[in-house]
Amino acid sequence: MSNLDSEMLEVFLIDAEEHLSILENELLNLESDPENPETVKIIFRSMHTLKGSAGFVNLTDIESFTHKLEELMSALRDGRIKNSPEIIEVLFQSKDIIHQMVNAASSQGDYPDPKKINEVEYLIKKAGEAAISDESANSDAGKQENREVKDRFFRIEMCFRQDVFETGTDPLLLIEDLAAHCAIKQSVMKIKDVPLFQTLDPFVNYLSWVIIVESPQGKSAIDDVFIFAAMDNDIVVESISEEEISVAEDSKIGEILVKEGYLEESEINETLDRHKKIGEELVKDGKITKKVVDSIAQKQQEIRKVQRASTLRIETDKLDRILESIGEVVVVKSRIRQIMERKGWMDLEEEAALTELDRYINHLQEDVMDTRMVAIKDTLMPFRRLVRDLAKKQDKLIDFEIKGESTELDKTITEKIKDPLKHMLRNSIDHGIETPEEREKAGKSKIGSILLEASHQNGEVMIRIKDDGKGIDPVAVTKKAIEKELIEPDKRLSQEEANKIIFSPGFSTAKVVTDISGRGVGMDVVKDNINIIHGDIEVHSEPGAGSEFLIHIPLTLAIIDGILITAGFNKLIIPIQSVVKFLPLNPKDLHNVNNRSTLEFQNEFIPVIDLAAFLSFQPGKKEMLIIVQSGNTNVALIIDEVIGKYQIVIKSLEENFKKVDHCSGATVLGDGKVALILDAKSLIRSIR
Repeated sequence: MSNLDSEMLEVFLIDAEEHLSILENELLNLESDPENPETVKIIFRSMHTLKGSAGFVNLTDIESFTHKLEELMSALRDGRIKNSPEIIEVLFQSKDIIHQMVNAASSQGDYPDPKKINEVEYLIKKAGEAAISDESANSDAGKQENREVKDRFFRIEMCFRQDVFETGTDPLLLIEDLAAHCAIKQSVMKIKDVPLFQTLDPFVNYLSWVIIVESPQGKSAIDDVFIFAAMDNDIVVESISEEEISVAEDSKIGEILVKEGYLEESEINETLDRHKKIGEELVKDGKITKKVVDSIAQKQQEIRKVQRASTLRIETDKLDRILESIGEVVVVKSRIRQIMERKGWMDLEEEAALTELDRYINHLQEDVMDTRMVAIKDTLMPFRRLVRDLAKKQDKLIDFEIKGESTELDKTITEKIKDPLKHMLRNSIDHGIETPEEREKAGKSKIGSILLEASHQNGEVMIRIKDDGKGIDPVAVTKKAIEKELIEPDKRLSQEEANKIIFSPGFSTAKVVTDISGRGVGMDVVKDNINIIHGDIEVHSEPGAGSEFLIHIPLTLAIIDGILITAGFNKLIIPIQSVVKFLPLNPKDLHNVNNRSTLEFQNEFIPVIDLAAFLSFQPGKKEMLIIVQSGNTNVALIIDEVIGKYQIVIKSLEENFKKVDHCSGATVLGDGKVALILDAKSLIRSIR
């Protein structure tokens, strides 16, 4: 494959993924609202786009299959067939086949089974035959309608964007398609903007067309041809009379000249009678200057001009490398500051220069971070299909709702959170939501509900999965835990203990092993994967009422703001979003409650922990208190001192050393020493 072919294929694969995502979401919308014409149109446009793009990169199997599907969608759009659950199921199966074909084209999966393709194509054909049958039954009405079409002749101006080829649209294929539906009377290709051969770029479109056609079906046949191209190109279709055909090409400039008072209409008509370029003839006759003609031509271009946002696709790896370099600059900057302070070189001028450097580095870091932040929508929306398919497989009725899809998160984290969310949703469907019969017996609605919600809270992202199923039963969990020898035979788990033990490796309360769950692989994997991205998970459940899972994850895994402290003469970093308040340590403020040291804070008594002793460090000066928070829980930590606020580059402990309890990573300080990053969530969970 040539470099050109590879580049075109890469563009196609990116666009195909976007359209497949649109297809899946809109098919789900169509299933819930089968008569919505706008949804049908969106699906048709995506099918049309995929077909054209696949043909452009010579993926004829995708082009052929999608063409059959496009014909079915055309019948649905035109009302020639009525939507049904069977048709929607065929559309879902077809979308899956196209997805497999696309994955095979990118060497990321196997090609779909030919038998399955034939089976689905037969179902598409069968559904399409209903449309043909309806057309035959209404043929007389159709003929009468054709006779009533008044507008038969049309002038089409096609001005395509310069990067039209990158969108998967080929103007020549559109013209061929137009010729198949209409009789082309005149065609003029404008080549004025084509540069010299030496400077010509084969990836850039310089051409535009003016075409006169006769369409027995009227304007609708032309609109069908340009249904996608008209979305981001300048396609103007206007009705003309048969007499106007010979002068249609240049009449527009004449109309503008008359409208703006440069010439009389009779003068324009006199020039048009010569059937030559109107601008050139008017200048030649001395009726108008070339400057005015050029000005009018410029106004034409401005009228047609479509503003487009300038965008650029960039590989995530490149952003990762830039961010890593910025992280190293942050470390070096801190080191320079420390060296200058140690040697006494830090005067006002030097301080001002370093402060300015800090500001520019912060801006650079924020800009790069912004480029990595993506809406979580693309991660959450595919789960609509997962819930739909699993619910159907288990004969359950589920109302699945997604909220907060515009919440932004680092792209690296969105990729790593997919599998944990998938496991949890499968468990909610399999273990949580009951069958319609079971729900009726329990006095519930036949339709269960699952909510998947994302939101920003306290400098992190919280993802909530809530269902109104049967919840976690401590009795059933206790029985299974005893069987698995996870607890003593005489132990009886509380609700909170039952909520925690479900994350034990190999634990499952499923009575039957299915392809959905029951093998004991799931919630432990969820917890491990969330820990990898420095996240935390909480469970709240009530038997008979349902369960709620709360996942707290950081916005990014790269650079964070932290507070540098010392405890037991060891330097530690506490992420700034976990810090609530600093206080001087005064023994008189501490109270003993149930043999535990506490501090009164915000009208409640919170635990006080000697951080150095808790982490098995040597005793330190113990001069400060720092209050940290996780969720709604506050804890006061006894520390030696607070050094200051720093930007830190997070390094993985597990990759470079080993897992350390209550630490989410490490960072390199300006003096080259390593400081551990305290995980406030883990620490508070242990204290609980």
